[in-house]
Amino acid sequence: MKNIPIHFIVLFLIFFSSCNEKSIKNTDNQAITTENKNIIPINFIRLEQELWKDKTPKGIENFLKNYPTFNKKYMAKIFPNDKISIKEIGLGINNAAVDTLFQITQTEFKDIKILENQFAEAANEIKKHYPTYYTQEFYTFLSGMGFWGQDFLISDSMIVVSLDYFLGDKCKYQPQLPQYILKRYRKEYVIPTIVASIGNHYIQGEITDNSLVAEMIFFGKMYYFVEQIMPQISSEIICGYTATEMKEVNEHQDVIWAHMIDKKLLFETKNEITNRYIGERPNVQEIGNNCPGRIGRWLGWRIVKKYMLQNPTISLKELMAEKDAKKIFIASKYKPEM
Repeated sequence: MKNIPIHFIVLFLIFFSSCNEKSIKNTDNQAITTENKNIIPINFIRLEQELWKDKTPKGIENFLKNYPTFNKKYMAKIFPNDKISIKEIGLGINNAAVDTLFQITQTEFKDIKILENQFAEAANEIKKHYPTYYTQEFYTFLSGMGFWGQDFLISDSMIVVSLDYFLGDKCKYQPQLPQYILKRYRKEYVIPTIVASIGNHYIQGEITDNSLVAEMIFFGKMYYFVEQIMPQISSEIICGYTATEMKEVNEHQDVIWAHMIDKKLLFETKNEITNRYIGERPNVQEIGNNCPGRIGRWLGWRIVKKYMLQNPTISLKELMAEKDAKKIFIASKYKPEM
């Protein structure tokens, strides 16, 4: 199994100012209770604001010097050297449309305490399972809709989130993505997507196993990881389905499972076939026009959840470390709920 690029993970999905317990709301109006236990101190920096303070070439040069890790691991992957970076960034931030995008982003994300608190709670929860986990520098940025960046960058030393990708479907500036993917580029998906990517790092699997069931179990583990780390997040956010799509798959579990069994798909290894059920598609027509894309990921999640119910002594860490997808599948004794 290979690590999955972040743009395929999009699902969905820091310091506390005091030691008092706080209750905040996400965009689904779900209560999130956070308590500052000071387990992991997190440096949360609004880089887009730092960059916009001085849009001159000298100001951009100082910006890159002030944030060397960001420059090396983010900007250097886009431009070959600082000279070109300074020139291209300057063209971007002095562009009227990009500046308008910056202003819209600052209005929409004027207060990002919800994101800060969500990530702080998630990071502390991850550390309970993985004591050696440390949290990177957490930067927000502006990509100019890909003008000089990308939606996410998550490395071993930092996290970068380009806020302009998450302005919602009412903003006139939107990423050039199909609507069935674009619907997941909203505020409520930011932290769950980051947590999923962190979980991806801990998933073990047989490199030579390219079967559909192995792919399903991989994503099932990733979804289950997010569910355990962020239990307040809805199932819709975790797997990136609308409420209507979630209702559809839950009501037709038997049809989905029967298709997998009748077509002998679980141990299929041909990419063109497995991608029909794992990859990004508006729907899986092979099952039905109302069957949403990525149905294999959702089914893998169901299998992993059933496996953990059947084996209550297995920890999250042990689940993620289990390489044998076939073992998980068989031991889950999965059958669709009727």
